[in-house]
Amino acid sequence: MALSSFQLYDAARGLHSRSWVPLLATFSLISAQCDLTAGPGQMSGEVTATSCVEYIAVDMTVGRCALLCHFQVECFVAYTNSDDGVFRCILCEGVEAIDFTAVHENFYLGGRVLLENHGSVPSHRLSLAGGLSVGQVMVVKFVMWSDRTFFLLIQTNGHYAMLVEFRLYSRAIVRNSKLGWWGHEERSKPHFNFVAGQEVEIVYIVRQNDYMIYIDKLPFFTFQHRVTDLESIQYFEFAGSGSGGNLKSFSITS
Repeated sequence: MALSSFQLYDAARGLHSRSWVPLLATFSLISAQCDLTAGPGQMSGEVTATSCVEYIAVDMTVGRCALLCHFQVECFVAYTNSDDGVFRCILCEGVEAIDFTAVHENFYLGGRVLLENHGSVPSHRLSLAGGLSVGQVMVVKFVMWSDRTFFLLIQTNGHYAMLVEFRLYSRAIVRNSKLGWWGHEERSKPHFNFVAGQEVEIVYIVRQNDYMIYIDKLPFFTFQHRVTDLESIQYFEFAGSGSGGNLKSFSITS
């Protein structure tokens, strides 16, 4: 029997477990809808997630698993699995890695859109209420208009927890932190083929010991936490020299 959206909500609440012990239930998710434009939304690739629960699902789709995820307070990512012939919705509390080359796989990231279709400005700062936590994902899209573009994660006391700077003139992507003074620069990268006017998408995954950064769906580098108190990181700042750039959107799982 199909569940109405209200029955689904009650069932999901009843099966909710803060300890994230795997639970199984049968759902027929055909009468409710989920807005996949909220937060980072649906992506393609194989996700490695943490603290997951499984639900046997009838007529399984990522969209319907996302709906079930919506009713779980801790659920940030939903994907499907049928390796053994049993269809399942996998609902997870955090993300560890994403393999974007597995284009046949789909997953859903639920969260908040903090900014969308912003105009060209020299700088812009967004508040990250509650700071960051392990397993969170940030998705940033921007267009570079000048020779330098900065991405800053900063603390409330003004320290830079992580800076990612695109330097088109020297074909470098510089990472660093400023905790009273500038630390050691990191520059390793698989390649550099970015040009002024190009739209770029960056995915940050907050992990236990570092940030994992993907640029245009390719794993580019990791950055060891130099500020270990992730909750103290209260802002994301976009800034550029000269004409700056166009920050198109910023989303974060929450």
